[in-house]
Amino acid sequence: MKDHLKQIMILTVVVATVLTSCEDPEKDNIDPVAPVKIPTDIIENSKQFDLNGQIFSIPSPVQTAILIKESGAEFNEAYLNPKEKADVYSTMFQKATNLGVYGADLGYATIYENTNISLDYLTPVRKLASEVGVENAFNETLIERFSANSTNQDSILVFISEAYQAADNYLKENDKSYQAGLILAGGWIEALHFSCKVAELGNEDVRYRIGEQKSTLKSLISLLHSLDVNGDDYEEFVIGMEDLYANFEQVTSEYTYQEPVTYADKKLTVFNSTNTVNMPDDVLSNISMHVSDLRELIIK
Repeated sequence: MKDHLKQIMILTVVVATVLTSCEDPEKDNIDPVAPVKIPTDIIENSKQFDLNGQIFSIPSPVQTAILIKESGAEFNEAYLNPKEKADVYSTMFQKATNLGVYGADLGYATIYENTNISLDYLTPVRKLASEVGVENAFNETLIERFSANSTNQDSILVFISEAYQAADNYLKENDKSYQAGLILAGGWIEALHFSCKVAELGNEDVRYRIGEQKSTLKSLISLLHSLDVNGDDYEEFVIGMEDLYANFEQVTSEYTYQEPVTYADKKLTVFNSTNTVNMPDDVLSNISMHVSDLRELIIK
């Protein structure tokens, strides 16, 4: 099961990957029902975002969704941003961040194999992709392939990944790092929103995952400060992210080194070191509150 779920890392969803109007002409000739081979390079742990020579590494929100499912938490459609709200977003800040949010929602639903919801959430993704300027990534050929393989989780994730990766390339090649960065931030906030909701129910595995996001948040804030952007929503969002980090400063971790054990006969080395994240209940509560406020700023 874990090997199967690893293949899902592909979706980085939103996050990181965005789309492109530069299409591969050979893809139009692909049989929509043909088996799909998953490339090894889509099984990634993070998104490398290169801005003006500075590298930012942001974990895929899909990693969090995988952990949530593996922890035993049930799927909850109420966690998603209603797809109908895509019609009300008017500013580029709203469109780009919510493209990230809906991408994370799409990945979450797909990981839980909720095919109908996944198909429904393609609609707001396509709409916002068009308005951000990368509409060709979710073209009719992709939708046909998606629908024909709607019961094949791996295929669906491959198709979505292809579109988002193409978009990411297009935006950065055309000096639109602002949109790409906001898509990334929107997806990360949505994934953290999922985590907080589940952790509030007493899920310790997911609680630990939240604590691990401290360094990621610091990287995201640096990325946002590197973007040449103005606007009240954007400035409020960055300030909110900094306030969130102030709460994460109260999260501590303790690394305990233990000698690894090597079994020569099995050609196996077992690493026994541990990293323990400490996050008191009041800190988790404050983080959840700030995440909710940031998400509301995005999806309102």
